[in-house]
Amino acid sequence: MRQQMTALTTQQEKDFLQPWQVEDAPENFTERLIQQVVGIEIPISRWIGKWKVSQNQPRCNQESVAAHLAQQGGAYSADMADLVLSRCISDKKDPVG
Repeated sequence: MRQQMTALTTQQEKDFLQPWQVEDAPENFTERLIQQVVGIEIPISRWIGKWKVSQNQPRCNQESVAAHLAQQGGAYSADMADLVLSRCISDKKDPVG
């Protein structure tokens, strides 16, 4: 379980300027948490996707999401920021205003 949590944390934190690691927490703390996790394996038989790029959010939220993504500097953050701006802001009016 520790190996899986470490791999997941590494994958999720890799684009941050100061990525957090499981080893950053006290070992007794993480051991207690790991004891509470139940690992399961689910075979995947098909994928079904949804397009979610803040399209249901007000324009101010979309702009905020895009700005924060652009600031992250990750490999795909700028691309995602562009998607939010091009797919959301230009395609509809602000639902709040």
